[in-house]
Amino acid sequence: MKRPQYDPNEIQARLLELQGLMLEAQRALSEADEEHRRLRATIEEKEKQLRTVADLEFLDDGQFYTRRSEDGRIPYCPICWGEKDKLIPLVPGGAEKGYFTCAIPKVVYTTDHYKTRTAAMAKAFFLR
Repeated sequence: MKRPQYDPNEIQARLLELQGLMLEAQRALSEADEEHRRLRATIEEKEKQLRTVADLEFLDDGQFYTRRSEDGRIPYCPICWGEKDKLIPLVPGGAEKGYFTCAIPKVVYTTDHYKTRTAAMAKAFFLR
């Protein structure tokens, strides 16, 4: 029987080449895994944003947003939502209900109830 002669240097070179290819494949797999995690996080963030949009209701009376899931108890700034996709609760102020401000853009929002009540109070004050 005749056996072909093997060159140990060639075998070692081939093994090193295979080892390098395996490391390259592992690196590519790791990069793909990281990209998959990043894309999954982006998708989850977008899905969360879509759920928030579906939950929001814009009230003409006051010109601000509320959330249906909160039964409209908390008003949110439309400027902050529109520019930054951030739900920033409005701060109630004044003695009368229906007066709100946003601490970030310093904008005031008032409801029809507030406008009617303050107009009536002003009228009563001046009719004295």
